[in-house]
Amino acid sequence: MSDIVKGLTSETQQNTVLRIHHGHAETGSPQDMWWTSRAPQIRQDDGTISFSSLLSDAKLVLTSHNGTTFPETISSGVPTVIAWDSSFVQTRPEAEPVFQLMERAGMFHSTPESAAAFINRIWDDVDGWWNSPQVIDARSQFCNQYARTVPHPVRFLAKALKF
Repeated sequence: MSDIVKGLTSETQQNTVLRIHHGHAETGSPQDMWWTSRAPQIRQDDGTISFSSLLSDAKLVLTSHNGTTFPETISSGVPTVIAWDSSFVQTRPEAEPVFQLMERAGMFHSTPESAAAFINRIWDDVDGWWNSPQVIDARSQFCNQYARTVPHPVRFLAKALKF
């Protein structure tokens, strides 16, 4: 993540909020001090602000791990860029076609340099990128396979459990 941040323009950095893992202090390696020394212009959240509040104010979300963040943000319609080193973080083989679609649409990057350059390029028109046909298609295919939402989840689950 630090390589991505270093590659962002100063304007983008000044508009960045970095959400630090809330348990970072217990690890003996406080991330807040590390980030403050390397990127003092970036605001930090240590997990005290609710995730939904952060998302409602976000112009774009960047995530660098294979967890629940990006399925939640993509399915919520929040502009999302995913960046991780594919040699360290792997996806299931059946997920590769969707990740290739997302890569072509600019949603997925396998290098920090690519992610930073892309974010810098779209920063002034994130919504234009996010609502482009190519991104809408990639989002739709991703959500259909990995982040489907239904209007009445309890009813859906009850129906699914009836054999």
